Amino acid sequence: MSKRRNSRKRSLLASSRQLRHEALERRELLAAEFAGALAPGSSFDSANGSGDVNLGGQRWTNPVGGPSPNIGDAATVTWGIVPDGTVNRDGVASDLVAFLNGIYGDNGSTTIAGHSWFPLVSAAYEEWSQLTGLNLEYESNDDGVQQSGTLASRGVSGVRPDIRIFGAAIDGNSGTLAFNFFPNAGGQSGTDGDMQIDTTDNFYQNRSDGPNGPNRALHNVLVHEIGHGIGLGHVIPVNQTKIMEPIISVAYRGAQHDDLLAAQSLYGDRFGGNDSSLTATNLGAYTGTQLTVDNVSIDQDNDTDWYSFDATAGTSISLAVSPVGELYDAAFEVLKKIQELSNEAVGRAERNTEVTPEVVDTETVNK
Repeated sequence: MSKRRNSRKRSLLASSRQLRHEALERRELLAAEFAGALAPGSSFDSANGSGDVNLGGQRWTNPVGGPSPNIGDAATVTWGIVPDGTVNRDGVASDLVAFLNGIYGDNGSTTIAGHSWFPLVSAAYEEWSQLTGLNLEYESNDDGVQQSGTLASRGVSGVRPDIRIFGAAIDGNSGTLAFNFFPNAGGQSGTDGDMQIDTTDNFYQNRSDGPNGPNRALHNVLVHEIGHGIGLGHVIPVNQTKIMEPIISVAYRGAQHDDLLAAQSLYGDRFGGNDSSLTATNLGAYTGTQLTVDNVSIDQDNDTDWYSFDATAGTSISLAVSPVGELYDAAFEVLKKIQELSNEAVGRAERNTEVTPEVVDTETVNK
């Protein structure tokens, strides 16, 4: 069984798409290189934005895990935490490990992965892996080479990860909580995907729930920054419904519907390798009980996703593909600087149902 896109239109299965507006933040000098997250209560002026009403425009094409040349292709990207003392590109030594140990404890471990807080960081990367075609793998090694925008500090298997997490001062309390570089060079630059957490901001201490608590604030900051690190920009309006809004919220936990659609448009869904009958996603045996696959998408105009299942000869089967999700109004005040339109709604994201399932039996596939 496969689902095939109508080639005349672009849509996402089980979804609709939101108009996106990339915004510049506090660090305006390098805003084209990275973006960050602001603390709750911060102000954000959408008029400061620039770029397309869509994604950030960058994705991982050459990570350590191998090439991912096309939009919608799956990608394996490594991540890790630099040892304290590792110097960032501004010449400042990272103190992230000591900072997090001070909040959550080190669990008596001498390795980063053994510290009490490590599962909290790992969970944020695992979330994106479980929802998309990205495979974000932890790399425990880091040789401590200084961060730079050259090949000298890019990811190397067994030496250092693609994505490196640093900690250092940014602007103190109640400002920019962290920032993350976009994968502007697709993995060929040493800063691609790198994150820096503000270790002088008391937000993290004040919002900590201990090593075994939900720690929604830390989780959402990390998931947001990873979003930038895989190529996502900011989204508006700022109404506490999306992880990629520029101001962090704890009204929810982790990536939301809109964020999922954005990431899947870059790397496909979690079944990213099922583009042929030979690599079809096996749904198991059909026994009369409904088989459902959700949170999947068609990521490009010529994408075809394959699914297989076993059924007894003569079994009657009904198939359906349905868009599921949300519709978005793009309000005038959000896009007036881009569209230069007057007091009216400028658009509604298109909801396209022209995705048709096609049944292909074993005999046909093997011919």
